Amino acid sequence: MHTTKLLIVFLLSSLSLFAQCDGKFSFLGFDKPPFNSIDQNVTHNSVIWHQENNGSWSLSNDLDCTKSGYMLLSAPTTPLPTTPYKDEIYTLKKGWNALVSHKDGIDVVKTFSPYAKSIAFVYTYDPLSQLWAGYSPQKELMQKILSTHLLGLKSVEPQQNIYVYAKQEVQINIESIRPNETCQKLVADTQKYAFLVDSGLDAKEVSNKENTMSLRSRYNAHFIRGIYDDTRVMLIYPKLKIKSKKRMNYGPVVPKVALRFAKEYEGVDFYMFDYKDQECYQGLFPSMKKPPVPALKKLSEK
Repeated sequence: MHTTKLLIVFLLSSLSLFAQCDGKFSFLGFDKPPFNSIDQNVTHNSVIWHQENNGSWSLSNDLDCTKSGYMLLSAPTTPLPTTPYKDEIYTLKKGWNALVSHKDGIDVVKTFSPYAKSIAFVYTYDPLSQLWAGYSPQKELMQKILSTHLLGLKSVEPQQNIYVYAKQEVQINIESIRPNETCQKLVADTQKYAFLVDSGLDAKEVSNKENTMSLRSRYNAHFIRGIYDDTRVMLIYPKLKIKSKKRMNYGPVVPKVALRFAKEYEGVDFYMFDYKDQECYQGLFPSMKKPPVPALKKLSEK
């Protein structure tokens, strides 16, 4: 009973403190300040940034309402967008901008690194780990981001929420991650090849309409420790006439995927583009004569 009373007092004092800061702090991922759910969000995963009078940013464990700033709380309520962004430029206003990632995804480092004078922070949220991933083109701020439990942000897949803090109005040229020239030539040969793309964010597989080929990415968003990256993989496979109902399984580690394919594909070459390392690979659907290999062959650019 005593512990419960202390918790209630803490939550009420937190609500009062947050109310005093109303209008001074932004809560990324929330349409309005989450006062009603503060008991769920005051966790070790929360991060508080204060902006000093000279415009510099500092991390803190305590909320200071004499300053302005923003908070990163776990479990934001903003739903994922229903459509990705198709333009090649972001037009940003001064302050926070809530954006949708590009239809081909965003290479965050390549996109925002040229704008160190205009951009302070870029964030997205990983619901699986309940952690925010952040990037700053300013070296000092990036070091501060990495000094916390925040993930380092490298890239964002299509149709995701991103939050960008601009110090001034600016237009940003978007750099997306697309198949390199070697794999792109294969994709363009629609008479010979078909392709599937899957993301590891949903932990589900994708299949062609005939259900003769399935692909599942086994990457997590932060597969490399502490770095949030693209989890997509693209499988490029030849078009064959399929009569059998038998399906085979294959799960190479490089790239980290799971394949399910019709028996007719045994011993046939396929190709794969890994969006994480942006490399094109060649593989062989295993058979009794050709056993599975753990790593596919990396192809050099032609």
